[in-house]
Amino acid sequence: MIENRFEQQIRALEPWQQMLFATALTERMFL
Repeated sequence: MIENRFEQQIRALEPWQQMLFATALTERMFL
């Protein structure tokens, strides 16, 4: 599954990178 691989990539990131990624994702969703 693509989603599983995607989740693993996110978990492999540093915590600050996770926050940056989540922020970019939410911005893209709400803007």
